[in-house]
Amino acid sequence: MSVGIELLPIAIALNIAFATATLSSWQQCMQLKFPTRFTNERELIKALRMAGYDAERVGGTIKTHFSSEHGICSWERIGGRWTAVFSRGAAKDLVREFMRDLTEKLGTDLFIRDGQTGKVQPIPNRTFPTNFRDGDLLFETLRAAGAKPVRASAGDIECRVGQATMRFSPVEDSAYVLQIENALNQEEIFEELCALDGSYKRAVQQSTCERLKERAVSSGMVIESEEVLEDQSIVITLTVSD
Repeated sequence: MSVGIELLPIAIALNIAFATATLSSWQQCMQLKFPTRFTNERELIKALRMAGYDAERVGGTIKTHFSSEHGICSWERIGGRWTAVFSRGAAKDLVREFMRDLTEKLGTDLFIRDGQTGKVQPIPNRTFPTNFRDGDLLFETLRAAGAKPVRASAGDIECRVGQATMRFSPVEDSAYVLQIENALNQEEIFEELCALDGSYKRAVQQSTCERLKERAVSSGMVIESEEVLEDQSIVITLTVSD
């Protein structure tokens, strides 16, 4: 008796968080956000103009040019406070100079300082969730992609993409979480992650297929055929002894 087993495309079977996230939500992970003491929009705009900067309303945000090198600060209302939002690709020295200049010209401490360190700190960057659960498979997928992964402390896996560093950290009874550092080109990193997503899915599918065939053979079954369909499903036909 023959039995056909179909392995659906892993793209259907697995839902990787960053592959289904919009580019907009991805970009939010790639920003530096500094909360201010301002809660009133008019007061913020007045203060910016007093300091010699522009303040252009764009939707629900305010845009300010802070350098001659096309540096733009986006002011967004977060948690009831107006917050300065910078791209992680912005030059850090220019960001610091802009924040210092605002404080000096306004004669007041504009940005909220950390209660313990007394320093102006960005809102902590949240890690990016994934459904990568098999560390060995993730490592091999990164290696095959030429990312040159290395195993770090606590089970972390680190690799570089251009100037950016990607760190995958395991979470007990859950999937790996991802943190990105020094990403100058957000779209490029997003594309790299989507490519990694696809490679990992195919690796999981192939690994599942191999385990299935090994179990079938050990159970006395005979593999009659294996076919990859147009939608990348894999159909394995087994002969079961009566």
